[in-house]
Amino acid sequence: MDRDYALDDVNQIPKLLNRVEGDDSLTEQIDHLAHCAIASLFYFELSGMPSRRDGKFIGAGFLLCSIPGVDPAFKSLLTRLAAGRAQLYVNGQPMTCNWDDDTHRDENGNFSRRINYDTGDQISITIRMGRSTPSGAPISGLPSAVLDLASEQGLNACFGTSDHRKRKRVADDDVHAAKKKCRFHCGE
Repeated sequence: MDRDYALDDVNQIPKLLNRVEGDDSLTEQIDHLAHCAIASLFYFELSGMPSRRDGKFIGAGFLLCSIPGVDPAFKSLLTRLAAGRAQLYVNGQPMTCNWDDDTHRDENGNFSRRINYDTGDQISITIRMGRSTPSGAPISGLPSAVLDLASEQGLNACFGTSDHRKRKRVADDDVHAAKKKCRFHCGE
């Protein structure tokens, strides 16, 4: 049975299926890959700029899912997480999460789990499926530095402009720019 079959030989499909089902040499790696894929469907957003106290960042954010609540795959995903007794960990500490009820849903039915954090420079959120993955799988974009998350979300941006960027001042010696400004304001 140690022979390769042509991919277009449909008569060999039952033999290939039996061969694959009987080979469990990759089961652990495939399970870990599946857990990583599931964890990558979740991401973390800060709810505001974190404060710094005693060398630690303190704040809150939300664990969100990239699959909207109206998608049929959403219910299937949460059912699988509940059946697999998935556990949520924030910086290595377990956190309760009811996957299969409406406890962690926003007003649109999307997954939204509030997370308060008190951490050093980095935050890590992992999902561990039962007892199968000792370290768990990190959610999308984490671990990450808290300040990097704040910067990516634009929480440290200047307010008062539409793009949250500082306005550039007109140079005093730029006569052309001053003329344009005068024409605009003076109605020329």
